[in-house]
Amino acid sequence: HAVSKQCTIDTIESLVGVDIDYYVDTNFQGVVDIVDALDGIVVDSPIAFVGQSSSAQRGHYTVYVPAGEDVRLNGEQALAFARERHLFATGDFARQEHQQEVIEAIIRKMMRTRDVNTFLKVLEAAGQNIQTNLTVDQMTSFVSYALQKTNRYYDSEHLEKVFQLRTSRVTGYSSNLWDSGSKILLYIYRLWNGSLADTRKAINRNTDMTSVISAVTNRIKWSINWEFTPSPISYDLYAEAQIPGDTIPAEYACGENQYLNEDGKCTCNAGFTMDANGGCVVQTTPTPSATPTPTPTATPDDDDEPTPAPTPTPTPDDTTPEPVPTPTPDPQTPEPTPVPTPTAEPTQPPVSCGENAYENGGACYCNDGYTGDPYSACYVIIPDEPEQPEGGEDGGGG
Repeated sequence: HAVSKQCTIDTIESLVGVDIDYYVDTNFQGVVDIVDALDGIVVDSPIAFVGQSSSAQRGHYTVYVPAGEDVRLNGEQALAFARERHLFATGDFARQEHQQEVIEAIIRKMMRTRDVNTFLKVLEAAGQNIQTNLTVDQMTSFVSYALQKTNRYYDSEHLEKVFQLRTSRVTGYSSNLWDSGSKILLYIYRLWNGSLADTRKAINRNTDMTSVISAVTNRIKWSINWEFTPSPISYDLYAEAQIPGDTIPAEYACGENQYLNEDGKCTCNAGFTMDANGGCVVQTTPTPSATPTPTPTATPDDDDEPTPAPTPTPTPDDTTPEPVPTPTPDPQTPEPTPVPTPTAEPTQPPVSCGENAYENGGACYCNDGYTGDPYSACYVIIPDEPEQPEGGEDGGGG
């Protein structure tokens, strides 16, 4: 299909041995517009997921498809439902089934409608996004035949049953094929010869108008109350020997934790990095160097005695250095004058002052407004009471 429509037709004709006379090809937007013109379709969605939109750019997962039976989908949802395969266990086979279900739902909705405007909307959407080799006369003749059948059909509520759609697929098994051009081991799906034969037989039985179905009439039983269940066209397994798949040639075989990329070169798997020997080892993230946290130095209170710092004890080495010989002074060379080593002035120990006192120049003094022993405690100065004048507090006479 990536080459051309004709290539797809030729491949299918060669595979199943039938002639394909007509085709209908639509793009993503065609599915969206046709479903929206029908005001949605109803399908059975096994799971809920977020699928891709009809945008030309891939990877736009913005369309929510709900789960459930008889779920109503709009155009974008129907397209996402028909495209998704990664979330289903059977992969592409599930996608094929969903695409067939969408086609059946579109036909069912078209057969049930009685609105002329709806038909016009569908034709408009189809005309812009669909390509076919059917002529206008052929399409008109087909629609006319369908209308005649529906007018005579007994079940007016299910006119889509006028056309019985049988769907199937050709079955097989998983295998591998080495592509020497791209240097890649490709996944392929080999088909059972029995499935091809059964599919070819079913198609010929429905398209060959001259074929005669023979049966013993007295062995046929039928009742209108019996539900007809058609036999499957092909089966999942056949009693056939599987063809062994290809393997990667030795010259292109990669080592452990490696894979062969598009350029035919061995590349490390995700989470691995290549070492100096060409092998792939687990990629480690370098641990950043820890920054030592400085130990906070406690500020002593005025009442606390300072704690002297411990004197470091030298750690002896494992080996004792050899003694250095003392050079003999040359009598002709005057001895150098020794440079006096400055002596550090003795540090006065910090003074501990009492309450309501402060230290200044190694001595303690009471704070302003206080008196007493600054090394013990200072107390508030209480002013003397003024002398009272004679005659009482009011200063008046007797």
